[in-house]
Amino acid sequence: MGFVGAFARAFRVGILPAMPGRGHRLRAARATAAMCAAIAVVGVSAAGCDSHSKPQAVDHPASPASAATTGSPTPSASATAVAPSSLSGSPLAGESALNSAFPSAAARIPDAIETVRRFFGGINHESDTGDEGPAIATFTTKCSLCGSGVYNIKGLLEGGHKLRGGHVHLLTINSAIATYSNVVSVDVTESQDSAEQTDATGRVVQTFPASPPRHLIFELETDDAPPKIWQLTRANQ
Repeated sequence: MGFVGAFARAFRVGILPAMPGRGHRLRAARATAAMCAAIAVVGVSAAGCDSHSKPQAVDHPASPASAATTGSPTPSASATAVAPSSLSGSPLAGESALNSAFPSAAARIPDAIETVRRFFGGINHESDTGDEGPAIATFTTKCSLCGSGVYNIKGLLEGGHKLRGGHVHLLTINSAIATYSNVVSVDVTESQDSAEQTDATGRVVQTFPASPPRHLIFELETDDAPPKIWQLTRANQ
């Protein structure tokens, strides 16, 4: 996320942990769904098709966010609340099979989407007020990128500094799929306004460019009520 990533680069803080690619997770989940569907046809049970199975993903490194520039961005006048968005795009191949293979997780998709909305609203709330509570409530300690984003904003606000603009926007929800028995994957498109960091006197000390639309993937555990984000990464582009 724009100024959060810039802050991390400036102070040599890595905010993008090693995370598995979405293609790996979906291929594994689709293979499981296909296997379970085939087994169901012949009436045979097998390990990995019960409601408690959850394949382990293999990590690979992700790239750090881009650094800030020193231009003169126009402060954002957008509201703190996340703009309404709806499920968009055509269904992914095998989406119905996955949701059928993991019905308990599929039933929690609306709740998972609402958690993602609250995450965006929480990030904007923290940027405006310094209160990270609402954002933290949406994710588990497993989500390193979520926590880094929250605490890097907190760092930018230390010493009486303030942020103008920099709001993140949930533009569209591209897909929401049950990928494991207790996991929902939500693919979204987001953008971020330009921002200015000011000191206690109101003087601009640093500027951050706007981020163009890009895909983010949220993985949420549905065992929690409401579901919580346990992993966040960028989609392959």
